[in-house]
Parts: sequence; C-alpha cells; structure tokens
Amino acid sequence: MYTLGQDGINPMPFPNEAVNEQATLSFSQNSITLPAGHSAVVGVTAKPAAGTINPKRLALWSGYVIINGTDGSHLSMPYQGLTGSLHQATVLERGQAWVFPSDDSTNSTRSPDGFTYVVPKPDTANDYDNLPSIYVNLALGSSTVRVDVVPVQNGTNAAHSNSNATSIGELFGLPSLANSREDSSFSWDGKLESGSYAPAGRYRFVVRALRLFGDASKPEDWDEATTQSLILKYKQ
Repeated sequence: MYTLGQDGINPMPFPNEAVNEQATLSFSQNSITLPAGHSAVVGVTAKPAAGTINPKRLALWSGYVIINGTDGSHLSMPYQGLTGSLHQATVLERGQAWVFPSDDSTNSTRSPDGFTYVVPKPDTANDYDNLPSIYVNLALGSSTVRVDVVPVQNGTNAAHSNSNATSIGELFGLPSLANSREDSSFSWDGKLESGSYAPAGRYRFVVRALRLFGDASKPEDWDEATTQSLILKYKQ
C-alpha cells in the first residue's frame, strides 16, 4: 500500500492505493522443540515486495506470523516494513512557503512580491495587528523548522536569488520543534531571535525543514523553500 501519491511527495487521502505485490519472509528454522522453561532464537529475514513497486512513494507492507504449538496452542506476531527511504522523502517542497497578511489566516493568500507591510513600533504589536506571516506547508513531519530573515539587495530577484545570502537572524521564538504534517504560519513584527528588531527594508525568508532522521549539522539534510520579498516599515 502506497503512503505517498503519484507526485511521490504528499501523502494520499484514505483509502490508499494498494499494489498487488507481496513481501516474503524466510526463517532460519521452520520448527523448534523446546523443553519446559527453555527458549530459542529463530532468525527471520524479510524480502520487500519487488516488481512494479515505486520506492519513492513509500510502499508499506505488513502481515503476521503464526506459530502453532503441538499442544494445539496458536500465537501470532505482526510485522511491517517500508519499501523506500524516509530520510530521502521530501518534507518541504520549494514552492510551499510564502508571505501573506495575518488578517487573511483563513485563505493565506500570497501577497505580491515587494508588498509593503507597515507594522507597529518595536515591542508594541498585539494579536489584532495585521502583520506579515510566513506560510509553511509541510508534506511530512519535521523535528525542526527554521525561518531566516535575509535582506534583498536592489536589483535582486527575491524569488530566485541565492539562498546562501547572509541571514540577519531567525524569527523570534524559532526554531519550531516537533512539527506535524500540515500547514502552519509564523507572524512577524520585525523581531529577531536575538531580541533586536530588523531595520526597515526589503527582506525575504528562507524556510528550512529538517528531513526525517536528518542530521541538523548537515546542510543536505534540510529541505528549503524561499518566499517572495516584502518591504518592512514601522509606524511612526
């Protein structure tokens, strides 16, 4: 049964697509004789389903082993496996992060590139203010999501510029930990994780999500998406 849809990124809605292929198990012994109070170890080797299976769609297979005793007793032991790599699965697609006004939280409509947000003076914002929010749509869960603030230089295409440009810091309150598979958003009043505020100017956000079983110290274990730009101004 496939976990992911045809795109190999997003989980399928139930019922998932089933594939007519089977995994097989082999045992080091097919029968054992045990005196009372003794135990034995039986080796089990699983051979994943092959054939037309697409490993990028994370095919889940399962079943159970039946153990029959000569005394008429019966035991069963479930097993399951996955064809594919969770570590290689995409957690965040490149186009699944953008900026929208926080008063549009129902639709999260992307604001135009270079849109001006006028936010309250530092340390005066409240829940009723309309702030720039960063929408993030995770295809799979991620233990860590980072959102870095990157200045946009004049003449730079904010939507496609180098993601390695220098960050002035992360949004205050981030990184976000133990993120489930769903869309989320982070509002920003200009405050950085250092406690200082970004100066007025043009910025974009580089969102990074750590892959499943990823090593946070390895850049290749992070999926990355870059938002469009915004112009940040503070009320006088």
